[in-house]
Amino acid sequence: KSSTAEVLVTMLDAGTEQFVLSVSRQIREAGIKVELFPEIGKLGNQLKYADRKGIELVVIAGSREAESGSVSLKNMKSGEQKNGLSIVQLIEALKANVP
Repeated sequence: KSSTAEVLVTMLDAGTEQFVLSVSRQIREAGIKVELFPEIGKLGNQLKYADRKGIELVVIAGSREAESGSVSLKNMKSGEQKNGLSIVQLIEALKANVP
């Protein structure tokens, strides 16, 4: 594992930067180590990045999610994905899955 982060937050679309920064901050405030993908890019590339760095949990936050105020959570190990999570539900799910 080449990252100390437990969660990667994606950066998918221009105009969502404030939303993903807010999501990242709230995860960090919950005591979970988070890394924000450093640039806007394709989801597939960001998932490969998480896999290479050994980050098992990925928060997917694009323009649709920003509009609804929800996110998706993907477990890279199991492939399971939960969609439409509020920030409170996200934090609960992360706490349940982070060692």
